[in-house]
Amino acid sequence: MRLWTRRRLLLSTASAASTAALTATASAPAHALTGKPPAPDDAIVRRLGSLPGVRIVEERPSTEPGHRLFVLGLRQPVDHTDPSAGTFEQRLTLLHTSTERPTV
Repeated sequence: MRLWTRRRLLLSTASAASTAALTATASAPAHALTGKPPAPDDAIVRRLGSLPGVRIVEERPSTEPGHRLFVLGLRQPVDHTDPSAGTFEQRLTLLHTSTERPTV
C-alpha cells in the first residue's frame, strides 16, 4: 500500500470517528456488540456503532479515571481500486476522554 494511501486512510478514519454528524445505520445495536446494555445517555457507543464499517469489538477498563477504552474493528477493502479483491478488518483502540475534545 502506498504511503499517501495510508495517510489518506488514516486521516479519513480519524475525521470520520470524530464527526458527530454522521448518520448511518448500524448492522447491530451497540449493546449487542459490547455485550452489555448501554447506559441511557451512552452517546459515544451509539456514535461509534453508527459509523459505517466500524464495529465495537470490546470495551476494556481504563487505567485513567473518566476515560473509556474501546477496541474497534474497521472493515476496509484490500485494494481500493479493485472491490472484488475482498476486505479485511483492522483493529484499533480508542481512548475516549470527552466529546468536547479533538480526536488525535
